[in-house]
Amino acid sequence: MWTKSSGVMLNTSQIAFLDDLVKVTDVPIHVTSGIRTAEKQVKAVCYKVAQGDNLSIYNHSYAQKFLESCPSNDELIAYQQRLYDKGSSSSHGSGMAIDFRTRNLTGTQIEQLKEAVVKIGGKALYEPVPPHLHVEIKGHTPLIKKIYQNTYFWVSVGAIAIPLTIFLIRRKK
Repeated sequence: MWTKSSGVMLNTSQIAFLDDLVKVTDVPIHVTSGIRTAEKQVKAVCYKVAQGDNLSIYNHSYAQKFLESCPSNDELIAYQQRLYDKGSSSSHGSGMAIDFRTRNLTGTQIEQLKEAVVKIGGKALYEPVPPHLHVEIKGHTPLIKKIYQNTYFWVSVGAIAIPLTIFLIRRKK
């Protein structure tokens, strides 16, 4: 089972990822961030700056803009929105990232969670400021889709055409 903080917005892809993740790990998962508006992204990055983060995980020009311009302001929000509109910048803006709380987890649990994320097609990056696991879900294919992607559905109608019988025939590799 997974939980989320109040106000966290998730799309169906993020929910499918989380539902699949809990099937492969028993580490408790608490989501602290999902989809972010430009304003929420700016607040999150400026919070990192206020906590002393040098933003080394971001590309240089993006990091410099924030290091020079925080705290959050209308100019930064407009800048972030332009990046979102171009399809660049944070994968939180496109709904392809999720952040997990880690302050309640041991180092071993964090590593187990990272391994589980990779197992279902995601990427995980531990960020120390604030402490959380940033998870990219771009490579995820929902488990239910994997089960049925190699399955053909045939409908057979008997001579009397009353009952329909559905046969699942698996394609052989």
